[in-house]
Amino acid sequence: MYHAQLKLLKSVPESCLLILLGVVVGVILHLADADNIDRHQLNTRTFFFILLPPIIIDAGYFIPARSFFDQLGTIIVYAVIGTMVSSWSLGRKTL
Repeated sequence: MYHAQLKLLKSVPESCLLILLGVVVGVILHLADADNIDRHQLNTRTFFFILLPPIIIDAGYFIPARSFFDQLGTIIVYAVIGTMVSSWSLGRKTL
């Protein structure tokens, strides 16, 4: 079974399989409880505090060290610019 799984992952990316799995689960949830559809909606709090952190941790943990250090300058530039833009826009709204 494991070898068949490797062949499948070579022909179809894992991210595509996960998207398809999410669509299938969503369709099943929708068909199972069509009357109470609001219960299954994704809100921003759930996404940012529950779903996003494991994705970021996984991406950071499994990145090859060489790729990370090759792109370190770009990462720092985006981090600094992103922090400045975010701080400016949030600070401007509070004034």
